[in-house]
Amino acid sequence: MVLDDLSTKQKVALAITLPTSLFLLYLLFRKREEEEYEKPSNDLATGQFLMIEMKIPAKMVGTVIGREGAKIKQIQEESGARVRFQDESGLKEEEDRVVIIRGSPENAMMAEQLLNKCISEQPVIDTVEIYLPQRAIGRIIGRGGENIRLISRSSKAKVFIERTDGKRDPNSKRLCYIKGTVDQIKCAQAMIQEEIEQEEEYQQQLESAAANRRQRKPARQSDSNAVNATPVQPTPGPTPNHNTKEQESPSSPTTTNLMQLPSHPNFFTVYVSAVEHPGHFWFQIITPKARHFDLLVEQMTEFYRQRENQEKYRAADGLSTGDIVAAPFQGDELWYRARILDFLEDNKVDLYYVDYGDCGQVPRSDVLSIKTDFLGMPFQAIEASLSGAKPTDTEWSEAACDFFEDSTYCAQWKPVMARIVSYSQPSLMQQPCVELIDTNGTTDKNMLEELIKKGYAEAPAVPKAPKSPVNQRQKQAPPSPSRTMGSPNRHMGSPSKPKNAPSQGGDYPSSYGGTG
Repeated sequence: MVLDDLSTKQKVALAITLPTSLFLLYLLFRKREEEEYEKPSNDLATGQFLMIEMKIPAKMVGTVIGREGAKIKQIQEESGARVRFQDESGLKEEEDRVVIIRGSPENAMMAEQLLNKCISEQPVIDTVEIYLPQRAIGRIIGRGGENIRLISRSSKAKVFIERTDGKRDPNSKRLCYIKGTVDQIKCAQAMIQEEIEQEEEYQQQLESAAANRRQRKPARQSDSNAVNATPVQPTPGPTPNHNTKEQESPSSPTTTNLMQLPSHPNFFTVYVSAVEHPGHFWFQIITPKARHFDLLVEQMTEFYRQRENQEKYRAADGLSTGDIVAAPFQGDELWYRARILDFLEDNKVDLYYVDYGDCGQVPRSDVLSIKTDFLGMPFQAIEASLSGAKPTDTEWSEAACDFFEDSTYCAQWKPVMARIVSYSQPSLMQQPCVELIDTNGTTDKNMLEELIKKGYAEAPAVPKAPKSPVNQRQKQAPPSPSRTMGSPNRHMGSPSKPKNAPSQGGDYPSSYGGTG
């Protein structure tokens, strides 16, 4: 044997050099193959093989490769040709990729056909940009984003609305991206357009209702400059149930006919209808049926203007304190639903208007029994307090009350956003402590923060950090908002008798869709 004739040193040298030579030989052949394989050229055919260059659109690369390379492996197995992408270093993400097909002419052409089929069978994914009206964004997104997710699920398109920097013009436009196939994009656009049309119709109804409503802000009758404030401890709790049926006469006071509060923790749209001070005011929830209330007022006015109806419903001695009646508002020829607070010595009746929260004194002859047909709709006024609001002194100043009235557009029928934070319990029925946000300008304004900036309300105390893990598990009581019950100089409609003549007060991507 030749190996037997070699010395030990020669055998060692041979053992070292032989693997190295084989490795270098392998690299040489590999390099020649790659150069031949990656050489940019048109289709190259020889008697042995065919090499084809094929451009793949950037957005189709993932489809051609498949999950974990499954698709491109399948094409290679079915065709018998080698299919490889050229080196992509230096290419931009949006640039097309080049794939090299190498094999026998028959196999290479079959692989090319399979690649073209794979690409042609895939729907073209595109992205379109549309601009949406700012005032419809809340409806399109929906509560907690549920509506925009529904649009994406139903259309199978991806819908993205560009965020803002916090400043917002109600009349501006927001950029929206829709990604999907042509049919998916069309479906998403149709669903979005439907939401926009519904919002425009809703806004037109609000504007029509606001235009038909009278501003209820007669001059104040009190000369006092301050209002006493008595804190009330709030207790978080569920929405009060106003639907418990009680056996009462149609004109007697009842809590069963109050507007139902929303049970969700999100913002909803309201009109502030009457204000005593930041800790005691009234609002109306704006629902899709808001126009029904305006129709009720129109129907009552038309009914009670007729002399025969006035005579029929004029109760000589049948009315008493607490009854629900029909009466005009002072300085206003329209007729409204009201509750009798007291009979005054000058032959006038002190009334609480159950749909607005304000009070008024009208002649006894103008207070008529109410027709039961007008009691079907819930009373619209909801008594509330501004969550966390506490005056800088022991009482709310007149300037603070005026500022709060103006900032919330009291009885001007301009919507603001409200959210229930907690409930106070001054009596048997809980009252909501709410957060109010004015979204009518280019930036949102939190009513409590605005009162603090003006120096009318105290800033809430910053809670101290817990000293131990035990303290971290202890629940802290919520802060106490300030409110007063009944004021001698600014009473706006507490169910109890006022001590003095009353002074009068007139998205967020979610709205409350209750009934009313």
